[in-house]
Amino acid sequence: MGAPLRIGLVGAGKISGTYPDTLPRLPGLRLTAVTDLNRARAEAAAKTAETAETAAKGAEGVAKSTGGVAVAASADELMAHEDVDAVLNLTIPAAHAEVAPAALAARRHVYGYGEKPLSGIREEADAILGAAGRAGLRVGRAPDTVLGPGTQTARRAVDDGLIGTPVAATAFMATAGPELARHVLDVMLTPRYAARERTSLPVGTTCSRPEPVPLAGEPSASAGHG
Repeated sequence: MGAPLRIGLVGAGKISGTYPDTLPRLPGLRLTAVTDLNRARAEAAAKTAETAETAAKGAEGVAKSTGGVAVAASADELMAHEDVDAVLNLTIPAAHAEVAPAALAARRHVYGYGEKPLSGIREEADAILGAAGRAGLRVGRAPDTVLGPGTQTARRAVDDGLIGTPVAATAFMATAGPELARHVLDVMLTPRYAARERTSLPVGTTCSRPEPVPLAGEPSASAGHG
C-alpha cells in the first residue's frame, strides 16, 4: 500500500463527529487538518482524531507519522497545507459551491458529505464537476441514505407492485432542532394494499453492502454474515 491519502476536514459541526474517530483507523487515509468557524469545535475534532490514531496505531506508530492534526484558522489556510491531498467538505449545502471550487483551485480533491447535495443550484454543481474535470481532480459523494437498506427496500416494494399503484406520498420532518434532524416518511397506501395481509420485515437483518432488506418469507442473501 502506498502513502495514505491526507484529508483536510472543513466543517466540524454535528455531522462531523464520526469522521475524526474513524479516519485514523483506516490505513489508507489520514486526517491531517481541521477547520471550522468555531475554533473550539475544530480543536475538539483534532484532539479526537489524535486520540483515535494513538488507539489504532499505538504511540510508536503515531511517532512515525508526520505529526498531529493541524487546526487551521480558515478553509483557505487548510487548503494551503502541503499535507492535504483531499478536502472533506462537511459544511452546510449553501456553502458547498464556495468551498468545493476553492479546494479544486488549490489542487485538492473534494469529497462531500453524502446525504447533502453537491450544491443547492444545478448550475453550480455542473461548474464544480467541470472544474474538477479540467484540473484532473476528483469530486466524490456517497448518498448513503438513498442506497441504504431501508430506502432500497421501500423502492423494491414499490417496483414489485407490493403496495399496488401509489397514489400519493407525504413527507414529514420531525426534529428537536436543526442539529438533531430525523426524517419520517408517511406514505398513503392504496386500498389494494390495505386489504392484503400485512407482514413485517425481518428484524436485525444485516447487509455487507447496500441492498434491499428481504421481504417476509424470502431468503436473505446476507444471512449468516453476522
